[in-house]
Amino acid sequence: MVKIPTYTADTAPTEQVSSVKSNISVSPSSSLAATLLPAAKDVEKYFIQEKIISNKVEGGKLLADANQELYEAQQKANLKSTPQEGMNYFNNRYNEVISKYKSKGSNNYIQKYFELNMNSNRPSYTNNILKTTRKNMVETRVGQVDLKVQNKIIAGTIDRNNFDFETLTQSVLQDYRELVDEGIIGEPDFEIAKQSLPQEIEIGLIRNIAKTNAAEAIVILSD
Repeated sequence: MVKIPTYTADTAPTEQVSSVKSNISVSPSSSLAATLLPAAKDVEKYFIQEKIISNKVEGGKLLADANQELYEAQQKANLKSTPQEGMNYFNNRYNEVISKYKSKGSNNYIQKYFELNMNSNRPSYTNNILKTTRKNMVETRVGQVDLKVQNKIIAGTIDRNNFDFETLTQSVLQDYRELVDEGIIGEPDFEIAKQSLPQEIEIGLIRNIAKTNAAEAIVILSD
C-alpha cells in the first residue's frame, strides 16, 4: 500500500476570513435621510412662503371689498351738512364693515392683516369727509346769512316813508360780523360786503318800487 505523505503547516490557522479592501469610506451621517434633509427644508420654506402669499391674496380680496363699501359710505358722509354728522355716519358704517369682513378671514393672520390695513386706510377717508363737510357747513352758513340779509333788505325797504338806512345797514353788518367771529370770512371779505351794502339796499328799494310803480323804478335806474 502506498503511504500518503503528510505535511505540517508552518503557520497557525486563523479565523479571519479574507476580504476585498478598498479606499472608499462612507460617513455614517451620509444616510438617505441626511441627504434628503436640505431638500425637505427647501420644500418647507416653499410651502411657508406659499401660505404667506395665499393669506395675503385672501386678505387682499377682503380689503378690496371692504374699501368699496367704505368708499360708498364716504360719499354719503360727504353730503352731510356738518363734520359731526358726516363723521357719525361714517364711523357707524366703518365699524359695521370691519366686523363684517374681518369675520370672513379664514385664520387669525388674515384677520389681523385685514384689520391693520383697514386701520391704516381710515385717515384718508376721515380727512376727505372732514374737508368736504366743513366746506358744506361753511356754504350752508354763508347761505343762511345771505338769505337773512336779503330778507332784512326786503323788509326794510318795503315802505319808503319809514325807511331807515342807518338802522338797516347796522343790522345787516352785524350779520356779516357774525361770520367774521365764526372764522368763516376774514376782515377783507367783511369790508367788501360793507362797501357793497349801499348798492344792495338801493336795489332792494328799486325792486319794491317796481312792484307798484314800474315807471318810477325805471327813472331811478336811469339816474
